[in-house]
Amino acid sequence: MAKKDTKMKELRVRLPEKHHAILEEYCEVYGQTPSSTICGYIVEDLWQALARTREVVVKFNNFTPNNSPVSQIVEKSSLKKTPTSSKKKKAKPLPEDFNPPREIAERFGLDHERAVTAFMDWALSKGHTYADWEACYRNACRGWLGEKFEGARKQLHQGVKVI
Repeated sequence: MAKKDTKMKELRVRLPEKHHAILEEYCEVYGQTPSSTICGYIVEDLWQALARTREVVVKFNNFTPNNSPVSQIVEKSSLKKTPTSSKKKKAKPLPEDFNPPREIAERFGLDHERAVTAFMDWALSKGHTYADWEACYRNACRGWLGEKFEGARKQLHQGVKVI
């Protein structure tokens, strides 16, 4: 887990009324504070623009950045965003062709076909949406799936259940 920056500096900002109204509405809709919203833009937009500018200045002017905290961050980090880290996965309904690896169910003592059928029935009947259906299935197998749907448990011998 990354160490959280706990040093805070106060900055008072005057905004035009229209901009303030937009910020307030955004915060209300997304459940954020004005400070967290603005800090997010500073980190994502301003910092990246500064990093690109510093890269150009260093490359073309043979300039060595100073030892400011921003310079140290720029030097340590990659200036390009990776596609996987730039956007959060969107939740989607269960795909019709959902077929998780057989090993997931077997690892938790469940019959693959019965577990997948029970899981799909559960997901479709409730209209659930998830970003990672395989992870959701793995968690279900680990927890509630075998308990709620006894038929999903593997049978060793007739009348003997795996616990």
